[in-house]
Amino acid sequence: DEHRDAPDRSLPPLITWNHRWEFDKCPELFARVLMRLANVGVEFRVAVAGEQGPNPAPELVSLPDVLGERVVHHGFLPSKADYARLLWQSDIIISTTRHEFFGIGMVEAMYCGAFPIAPNRYNYPFLVPPEMHANSLWNTEAELMTLLMRALQERADASDLVRPAAARFDWPVVAPQWDAAIDRLLSP
Repeated sequence: DEHRDAPDRSLPPLITWNHRWEFDKCPELFARVLMRLANVGVEFRVAVAGEQGPNPAPELVSLPDVLGERVVHHGFLPSKADYARLLWQSDIIISTTRHEFFGIGMVEAMYCGAFPIAPNRYNYPFLVPPEMHANSLWNTEAELMTLLMRALQERADASDLVRPAAARFDWPVVAPQWDAAIDRLLSP
C-alpha cells in the first residue's frame, strides 16, 4: 500500500507478466498472444517481470526487439518497492502457466487492482472472484486472446472485486486463522 501508484489512464493499458521465465509458465503462449495483438493494431504496453532463471524462454528474451517501445519493463526488478509500484500501475495481470501451486504473483497484482486473466484450472478458479470467471478464466488460446482483447478494449476496473479477493491472504488475516488451527491441534 505504501507504494500505491494508480495506472495512468492517458497511456495504453499495461499488461504485466510476473512469473519465472521458464517452460512451466508457458511464456511462448504469452509472447505469441502479444504478437498477435500487436499485429492487429491493438494498443497496449507490457511489463515482463519475474526471475529469468537458468533457461529463460527465448520468446521473452526477444520481446523488446519484437515489440519495441510497447515494452516498458523487461527483467527482474531491483527492489520490492519497484515491484510494488509496477503492480499498482498494471491494468491487466496474465498467467499462461502449465503448472501452479498457488499463484502468489497473481494475488499480489490482484491486490493492487490488476484485472486477472488466467487459466481456468489449478488454483485460479479459487483465487479469482466467481463473478469474474467468465471474463477472466480461459481454457484455450483462442479464449485467452478473446478475454485479453476485451479487457484491453473495455479497460474494465475490477479493483473493487479483486482487491478483497486477494486481501484474504494478507498475513494479518491469515495469521489468526493459523493460530486458531494450531491451538485446536494442541488442545486435549
